[in-house]
Amino acid sequence: MKNQDNNIKRIAKAGFTLAEIMIAVTIVGILAAIGVPMAMKFVDDSRITATQTKLRTLETVTDTYCNRHKIPSSQEAWSEALIGGDDPFFKGDLNDSWGTEIRFERKGRRYVLTSAGPDENYDTEDDITTFDASKNKKK
Repeated sequence: MKNQDNNIKRIAKAGFTLAEIMIAVTIVGILAAIGVPMAMKFVDDSRITATQTKLRTLETVTDTYCNRHKIPSSQEAWSEALIGGDDPFFKGDLNDSWGTEIRFERKGRRYVLTSAGPDENYDTEDDITTFDASKNKKK
C-alpha cells in the first residue's frame, strides 16, 4: 500500500506547473516574433532572385525569336510567339514568382520586360525590369 502511495505522489509531481507552461509559451512567442519576419525576408529575396532569373531567360528567348523573326508588336503577340503554337520558343508560363504576368512593351526597335514585383502592381517602386534588353542592360 505504501508503494502505491509513493507511485501516485511521483506521478502527480511529474507534470508542469501553470507558471512553467506560461514561461515556455512566452519564450516560444518571442522567438516566433523575431524569426518569422526574418524568414519572410528570405522568401521575398528568393522570389526576387527567381524573377530576375526568369526575366533574363525570357530576354534570351525573346532575342532568339527576334533574330529569326521580328520584334512582337504587343503583349499578345509576344505571348503567342513565345508559348503559342505547336513548337513554342519557351516551355513554361510568362508569370513572375508572385503569379503576375510579365509585361512586354515594345519601345521602337527594342522592348522592355517588366515584373510587377512583390506588391503585384505595375509602375511602382518595386517593379523588376529589364530595360534595354537588346543590349543586355539590367536595372
